[in-house]
Amino acid sequence: MGAKIGAQIKKMGLLKNRVVKAGEVIATLESRDLLAQREEAQAALVEAEASERSVTTGTIPQTNAQDQKALRDAKANVTATQATYNRRKVLFEQGGISQKDLESSEVALITAQSDLKLAEQTIELRAKSLNPNDRAMAASKVNQAQQHLSTLDAQLSYATVRAPFTGVITDQFQFEGEYAASGAKLVFDRGYKRGNR
Repeated sequence: MGAKIGAQIKKMGLLKNRVVKAGEVIATLESRDLLAQREEAQAALVEAEASERSVTTGTIPQTNAQDQKALRDAKANVTATQATYNRRKVLFEQGGISQKDLESSEVALITAQSDLKLAEQTIELRAKSLNPNDRAMAASKVNQAQQHLSTLDAQLSYATVRAPFTGVITDQFQFEGEYAASGAKLVFDRGYKRGNR
């Protein structure tokens, strides 16, 4: 059984002639450098994702929020002016208001509908005006950052050396405090299955 990464052995007891169970931790390797690299990789991923969001929306977050607010306001205005127009139409049919009041309400509704179309087109235009290459590059950077983070997670998992199966450690080649090179043997074990003791 060997180390998959090169690092100082942080914790490892005397194991010779000891029975170990499958999955039991037999050594812990120093991993502070890997943890620091992982934190940097995590920050790089967050930055890449933020950059991708910015490219995808085509705006800085504040502008995007303003566009979304304008769209919500325009929808609310259409709903309100439509309700007013419907009420005035009923009143006009009953002789309660003049045709001029009804026409004024209709103009307000048409204006509100135009404002809504403008708000929708503004958001659509921003999304369409984005350069596809910029989107692809931003997505690629996110993917690279995710892969780098995954690689570091895998390396960190190697900092904990576990017995691959139940068996007896017949020899120990390295000890706590020593440097274990990647691929170097830590111990030799004779594995056995239940009933083959």
